Amino acid sequence: MAYIRARKHALPLRRNNASALVAFAALVIPAAAVHAQQAEVPATGSPVLPEIKAKAASENVAKPEQVASPKYTAPLLDTPQTITVLPSKVLEQQNRVSLVEALSTVPGITFGAGEGGGGYGDSINFRGYSANNNITLDGMRDSAQYNRSDAFNLEQIEVTNGANSVYGGAGNVSGGINLVSKSPKAENFGRVGLGLGTDSYRRTTADVNRLLGDTTALRLNVMAHGNDVPGRDVEEYKRWGIAPSITFGLNTPTQLTLSYLHQRDENVPQYGVPYYRNAFNNGLIPGAKSSNYYGYRDVDTQEIDVDMFTVVFDHRFSDRFRVRNQTRAQRIDQFLVVNPPQGSYCLASGTLASDGTPCATPGVYTPSGPRGSTRDSSNEYLANQTDFTTEFKTGGIEHTLVTGFSLSHERYRLVNGNSLRNPGGALPNPVLPPMDIANPERLRRPRQLRRDRPHARRTRQRGGLPVRQPEVQRAMGAQRRRPL
Repeated sequence: MAYIRARKHALPLRRNNASALVAFAALVIPAAAVHAQQAEVPATGSPVLPEIKAKAASENVAKPEQVASPKYTAPLLDTPQTITVLPSKVLEQQNRVSLVEALSTVPGITFGAGEGGGGYGDSINFRGYSANNNITLDGMRDSAQYNRSDAFNLEQIEVTNGANSVYGGAGNVSGGINLVSKSPKAENFGRVGLGLGTDSYRRTTADVNRLLGDTTALRLNVMAHGNDVPGRDVEEYKRWGIAPSITFGLNTPTQLTLSYLHQRDENVPQYGVPYYRNAFNNGLIPGAKSSNYYGYRDVDTQEIDVDMFTVVFDHRFSDRFRVRNQTRAQRIDQFLVVNPPQGSYCLASGTLASDGTPCATPGVYTPSGPRGSTRDSSNEYLANQTDFTTEFKTGGIEHTLVTGFSLSHERYRLVNGNSLRNPGGALPNPVLPPMDIANPERLRRPRQLRRDRPHARRTRQRGGLPVRQPEVQRAMGAQRRRPL
């Protein structure tokens, strides 16, 4: 039987292969000699161009050299601390439109979701510690608890890891977050951004900077945004904002910048869907869908108004001494109404989803418990901060000394309650009509509950159950008019 026998040594070169190699070498050697002879002869008659050297500093907009906070005086390379800077160019390229979306790319930061029932603003955890009070805006503490839902007026975001109380104040155990606002520049430019997407996503932004003279510049940022939520029938987010600013004395020793920001958010929040983990159910109850809305769409709302006026005065007495004074007046109003999907769910099998006991209305959800949980808050903040920067020498050692002080007054008011009740708690309470578990838009009550009254609000939004009872509307109106 024939088989292949392994050989440890290479086969001898055949005679015809050796002849081919000799012929190839004979052709290559003369060609190489001719090329060498041609290379030795210098070219004559060719024009010799003068040598040109170009030098320029490369600008990397995605890698800033220094933070904008006046309390840091050295470049990032010479600062012995881990600092992550997210410039506006990176935020635009990655389409990070909110603070939470931007910070989600920074290691060590996590976010709370749902704790406290919503309405408490951004819940940011930095290295295991809450960082809600570790946020500064242009180096000044931004202590209000609200949703920073849009970054249209931010030049960059600076995240400092580790203990940061020297720069950010008491309580900065895990780190600090500094937001840098856009300010006028010494150039003319204009940028417009348009965005369209699925689930009714639409976004428009504009950033225009104009020189009004040699030392004066005006900058205007505007934004309009709206989107639904994938997989949800009713939940939606809408907002708009405007931020004008003007600088006098641009590129001179004395500068004065005036800026204003207004942003309005109008959202329809989603509180959740019926979900039970017990001996009778293992998650979303039968018949319900994660896209359903079990609240009251013309009552549930989240409204946020942000108004902020800032004055920055900067003066350089010399190359080694500078003073910067910043004054800010800020007011943030938040109003939230949500209806948790609490009550009794009678499944199609005729049993309650909570404990499996028999029920008389299969396929019906009867709301009970919290009725229009409401949070109405207002935060007023007035602050002044002064920073002195001095450079001096002792022998051959350079020093930079930063000192300063700040004064602030903050007023916070909060009203909690239930909107879907009569003013003053008078009985009987408004009756909340039941909903169909599979389709919350469908009523299982007499039709008179859907009648429109002259002073009841109407809506054409789809999904959810409209509440048009005048008692409910009056109760919500009385709750909102209650003085803070």
